[in-house]
This record gives sequence, C-alpha cells and structure tokens, in this order.
Amino acid sequence: METSHIDLAILNYAANNICLAADRGEASTFIYCFDSIATQIASLLEKLGFTTEIKEHNGYVIKSIEGTMVVLTIDFTIPQQSQITSYLPIEILTAIEAKKLADNNKGNAEIIESIEKEIQKGFKTQDVRFLTFNKEKVHLNAGFLDYLHSADVGPYLDDKTITFKIKKRY
Repeated sequence: METSHIDLAILNYAANNICLAADRGEASTFIYCFDSIATQIASLLEKLGFTTEIKEHNGYVIKSIEGTMVVLTIDFTIPQQSQITSYLPIEILTAIEAKKLADNNKGNAEIIESIEKEIQKGFKTQDVRFLTFNKEKVHLNAGFLDYLHSADVGPYLDDKTITFKIKKRY
C-alpha cells in the first residue's frame, strides 16, 4: 500500500477516533479534514474494511488553500475483509477488529446512554446524581474514560459495583 502521500497525522487521528469509538461500544465515528486528505484517508480505510462517506461540514463551506473542510464518516457496523497485506506506518485497527472491540464494549454504550439520559433530565433540586452498575458490565478503557472526562462524570469503583457521579454543569 502506498502511504507516502497520505497525511500520517490525519491517519493517526482517524485511527485514534476509531479505537475510542469502539471502546465506547460505538460502531462508527467521524473526523473533520480537508477534502483532498479525506479522499486519501477514505480510500485507505476502505481497504481496511471500513465504509466511509464524505460530506460537507454542517452545510457550511469552509475553504482554504488546502481545500474545503468536510466530515469523513467512518463506519464499521458491517465490516468488510481487509485488503491490505503490507505494513502501514500507523497502528490502526481493521474494520473487523474495530467491530469486535465495539461489540465487546456494548455495556459501555448502555452506560453512556444512561448517563446521557440523566444529564438530559436536568438538575432542579440537587446538584449531583449517582448511577450504580455491576462492575462486570463496564470496561474502563481509553474511550470510555475519555467520555467520562468530557461529560465531567466521576467513576468510583468498589468490589462489585461502579458508581458514576453526575454533576450539574454550570
């Protein structure tokens, strides 16, 4: 596979997003990049078994010397067999590996959904809520911890359970 003309920083960013999404139990992700780079990255990802789609960024046209800003959607709901047999300079999951990882982390997806529902309810009288789950259901991996950090949710682990402290955001 010829990778000498591919932006390795964007490829690495896509690889990280794929892994983080799979850690959260999701089977798709996206990145923002310029159209010229998106077509190169999409071509490579499709050879790894992913389904890709390039769309305009929220209907806005952002142009620069490098091209137009687009959203590259990367889907591994129905992964295809990888067609790449040579070495890649970036460690990246194939679509089949990403799908397997996402399936193993379905518990994380369910917990994220529960946390999001609690956040959506709003906070009227109390500033904090707690959700408790069986710790066997949770995989405290990079993607899940990244979500907890961005949502400002604190995990507390004991012998058999994990409790999530959901704080009111001001």
